[in-house]
Amino acid sequence: MRKSGRISLLLTSCLTLVAFVSSAQEYGWRGPGRTGIYNEKGLMKQWPSSGPGLIWDVTGLGKGYSSPTVTEDAIYTTGTRDE
Repeated sequence: MRKSGRISLLLTSCLTLVAFVSSAQEYGWRGPGRTGIYNEKGLMKQWPSSGPGLIWDVTGLGKGYSSPTVTEDAIYTTGTRDE
């Protein structure tokens, strides 16, 4: 196989992988279709009277007004520390 053929094959493989991975996660404002409607299954119909339980807590994020972005294995946010 020629060098240019190998490069084309590698490039095509990389682009296919990137397209597959990016389509598997729902990035974007307000979720799929940008409607704010998520088709999740198994959600509670009503909150308990004491409210939802705290799953985790974090300190030292800094100050800011950004919303967190949640992926399958991470949560991203921005903020400022000190001045």
